[in-house]
Amino acid sequence: RFESIGKLAPGSEPAFAVRRQMVMALQQLKRTDEALALLARAEQQQPEASAVAAIVELRAEVLEESGRWTEAVTALDELVRRYPGSYLAAQATQRQIDLLREHDDLPGAIARLKALQPTLSGPYWEVQTQRELLGLYRAAKQHDQAEDTAAALLKLTEGTPVGADALLQMARAQREAGRKKAARQSLEKLVQTYKGGPVVPMAEALLATWETEDKAAP
Repeated sequence: RFESIGKLAPGSEPAFAVRRQMVMALQQLKRTDEALALLARAEQQQPEASAVAAIVELRAEVLEESGRWTEAVTALDELVRRYPGSYLAAQATQRQIDLLREHDDLPGAIARLKALQPTLSGPYWEVQTQRELLGLYRAAKQHDQAEDTAAALLKLTEGTPVGADALLQMARAQREAGRKKAARQSLEKLVQTYKGGPVVPMAEALLATWETEDKAAP
């Protein structure tokens, strides 16, 4: 009965909506392989990139829900390979990064994001990818890379709230790497440069905390 979808135009929105319902029904019944087979047949009938993308994303969703998240990451490679440099490829890579981060594969997420960077152009994307990369480096405790990325982000955003946050993250990375003097100088620069800014109270509190910790240290 699942093949009744063939009576609808393969690339039509109603066809995809019905197909999605079928896939979800199979998934609920733990018939994952049948759901994936249905999606594979559907993909062969799709001429439009957007339709292919929807099917690939649904396949990744099915795999993830089945606990096969590494296969979900691999499935999304199809969009990156078929549509290099496109919005579809960028969106797929972002989903891969999210999956890798959710499952604590931070090195994998960093590698995907660095591969994505050259395919995106414009100041907006440059800032966004640097911010995300900074967060990944911090989470992975790669302090030197985090500091370098924060410095690059600061060059792009100095004088803005994003620049203030970049300085804050730089100071934290420096502190975690044992560069206490550099960390203090970064926070002092933040306080002086961004007077009245929303991040300043946090920077001042950190300065006070670090001073107390350093005095108490043997």
